[in-house]
Amino acid sequence: MLYRSIFIMLMVGVLSGCAAMDSMVAKLQGMMFSTEVSMANPPNHPEASKVTRVAVIKGNNVSDKSIRNSVEALLSSIHVNNKPYFTVLEKNNADQVAGLHAIEKGAEFDEAAVARFGKRLGSDGVYVVTGFSSGVVDQKFSENRSKCVAKEGKKCVKYNPYKVACTKRSAHYSFTPKLVKVESMSIVYGRNIRGTNESSVCADSDKAHPTRNSLINGAKISAFDSLSKDVAPYNSVEKVIIKTGGVLHDDAKELVKAGESFAKKSRWTRACNNWDEAAGLESNSVAILYNQGLCRELSGDFRNAIQFYTQAEEFSPKPDFRISERLNASQSKLSRAEAYLD
Repeated sequence: MLYRSIFIMLMVGVLSGCAAMDSMVAKLQGMMFSTEVSMANPPNHPEASKVTRVAVIKGNNVSDKSIRNSVEALLSSIHVNNKPYFTVLEKNNADQVAGLHAIEKGAEFDEAAVARFGKRLGSDGVYVVTGFSSGVVDQKFSENRSKCVAKEGKKCVKYNPYKVACTKRSAHYSFTPKLVKVESMSIVYGRNIRGTNESSVCADSDKAHPTRNSLINGAKISAFDSLSKDVAPYNSVEKVIIKTGGVLHDDAKELVKAGESFAKKSRWTRACNNWDEAAGLESNSVAILYNQGLCRELSGDFRNAIQFYTQAEEFSPKPDFRISERLNASQSKLSRAEAYLD
């Protein structure tokens, strides 16, 4: 019924002229709005997140000690609910006991030796950082331009095309952290993490490339953000849609509208309370069910979010990619949350 109403509104707009069409479009836009919200997320690799008392060492194939120190600093800086998430153990003279850790065998190492080293330190896990590299590469390319070569009055009637030389400067910062769990003497997490950062400048621009160190630092920030999201719960800022149209019951309409006003001011508790109350008056509204699902997802109640999104999808007369998107996101988050809490 909602889609049929939208079609009728559009047709009325066409028949009534441009002014009427503008009015109809404004009404349609009022049926939903987008806003940015802070979403709670379980760690992307729940198994790694369970190992919170850790040490960090570098593999023998990594000559730069700064990457080990950077990983230590990152893990120490992660806070959840205003408390440090990891306990990072310092390694007194650890580099002098290389035989107890990072015994390289090609690209691999001896997990049992690393686990013994971790046990000796009193840690539950040891991150071995391997495969570190960083650098900057320049790539030449060209862009098309045009110049006016003939005018009639103020209007250009002839253009000559030309090309201008440009350079894309790309930085990367990559490493492979592997987490050895002391108890099982096995690798429970490990992947190549790569952050990138780039800048493009053309010869006719007054802009200059950032310094190489600045570009690499941007790539490093990107890489360490990925590691942080892998191993600990995190919040992400996401743009979401709030639905407000298609509500039939008058009192429910008012509650949905009030919820919209609160949501626009980021007063989500009040918004969600209004939508929950509206659901008691109109239980099969797609907009209300969707908004109820969003409220649960925002609070980390992914199981109930899935239930509301599923009901919204069932009552929707046609497939709605916005509902499907949030449903899929909540299902993924629930799967990770269950593994994290297990």
